[in-house]
Amino acid sequence: MAIGRLSATEGFYNAPGLTALGAMNGIDVVAQDDPNSLGPRDIYVRRAALTPGGPQPCAVLPDGTGVFVTRGPQLAPIERARNLFCPTRSRRTYAAPGADAPLPAATRARLGRLERLLIAARRQGIREVGFEESVATDPGYGDGAALAATARRAGLRPPPGGRVDRLEAPHGVLVFARAGTGPNFPPPCIPNGETGVYLVRGHVVPQLEYAEALYCPTRTPPDYRGPLAG
Repeated sequence: MAIGRLSATEGFYNAPGLTALGAMNGIDVVAQDDPNSLGPRDIYVRRAALTPGGPQPCAVLPDGTGVFVTRGPQLAPIERARNLFCPTRSRRTYAAPGADAPLPAATRARLGRLERLLIAARRQGIREVGFEESVATDPGYGDGAALAATARRAGLRPPPGGRVDRLEAPHGVLVFARAGTGPNFPPPCIPNGETGVYLVRGHVVPQLEYAEALYCPTRTPPDYRGPLAG
């Protein structure tokens, strides 16, 4: 399994505890906890608030939030997931009610901005692109299928096997999103309100203020570093 790091932040629901629970039940956490390295028989586990009309969780925690599980490497926001999985349900694999809903106009606009950015990157020699879970599970970017289509239109291919740990600089970039403000955060490549989109050459998701290999094809120069790098 891989653990959704964006939601494993509470004392009662965190990566060390989930890793231990998995080991007790014969389930290992994938290398580097990278959901892109999951196989078709593996699962991605995350926690999220319950929403009216949304998909049913596999479990409900004492604080009222739900535990959602997807099977395989296809990442998507919970409300658009087609590969939800729960071994205790009679229908173990199911899709979210909104999985096939058209993408909102705001999402299409964001994907358009991302596509133009990736086209600029291709013109500067970038050939491969991967999407970190902070982008692939963000409802503002649709889902993994929409991101993959955006990359194809920009002329970029996924890394070998779809695994982001196989992206290599200088021709491969990873797209990820982070929220951050203040003097110790570098400017994002695409600002989107509270969360900015960043690109990094290779597959390492840096601590932004110490990042060595940030990249933005629309900046001059395109390669830059965090304020505390080095």
